[in-house]
Amino acid sequence: MSWKKHKPVFDENLPFRAALRDLDDRPPRWPARRAILPFARHNLGIRPEHEQTWYRAACWGYSAHFLYGRYLQKENRADQIRPLIEPVDWTPLERSLASGKGVILVSAHLGPARIARFALLETTYPVLALTDSPASAAVFPNSLLVDSKAGREQSLVRGLIHLRRNGVLLAAPDGKQGAKKMVVRCANQEVRFSVGIGELARLSGAVTCWFSGTWVAPDRIRVVIEPIPAPQGEGEAWLEQWYRAYFERLWDQIRNNPADLGFRDGIWDTERSGLRWNYDLRQRIRRTIDSITSAFRGRSGEQRR
Repeated sequence: MSWKKHKPVFDENLPFRAALRDLDDRPPRWPARRAILPFARHNLGIRPEHEQTWYRAACWGYSAHFLYGRYLQKENRADQIRPLIEPVDWTPLERSLASGKGVILVSAHLGPARIARFALLETTYPVLALTDSPASAAVFPNSLLVDSKAGREQSLVRGLIHLRRNGVLLAAPDGKQGAKKMVVRCANQEVRFSVGIGELARLSGAVTCWFSGTWVAPDRIRVVIEPIPAPQGEGEAWLEQWYRAYFERLWDQIRNNPADLGFRDGIWDTERSGLRWNYDLRQRIRRTIDSITSAFRGRSGEQRR
């Protein structure tokens, strides 16, 4: 993953809205077309006549991800983000809390996710956030780091207690932290992820809601809250259904909102069995060498037998 070499350069003297519009006027630079269009064609099914529009939106979203992160870090600039958020309809969350079993807000590493959390912070809901990022943990007054085995074990206990008190749990199940893994098929690939959040949902009986930020215009952000249907069955079958429903919702956003992709962390972490989206030359060479090596080993084994 070479995104660290391609951080966009911004005019930090511009107000946030103007900076986003400035990005929209720039030609797309990274990810490179040759690196990402094979993913768009073969994995997302983007038609040739829509490729340029898709590619431009995806590149804009990559740069916008860095831009809003920079503005959120500056106290005197964070207030410029709030006017861009459409009024949030919290009704789905209110109705879900009426069950009395707590609510799990499942997000993903898509879109302006941190801005969606920013909106949640301004409410009075009893939120417990699970994260593997110390920077994200610092934002939420009530949060748990799950970047260690001890943290994950503590999150299971505290998460259950919090949900049974009809609290709200915020987490991104597309992360890779955790010992127990599951593999699902997403975007015509197999993706490996940890199952801790799904286990919390199964054990608690809490209502699950999709919670995401999405760009609806270069200077407008919508926070989406949608209940996810509860699975049937028990045990592993229940867990598989829960994650399938989660990834179907994630897939909808990947497929339909190219500006939300971002290509950063979570589902995009190819070093931890995430979506392989960057088809650059080095990856092609590596895959070719691996296939040749594998074929050679296979022939050698047959000769020895």
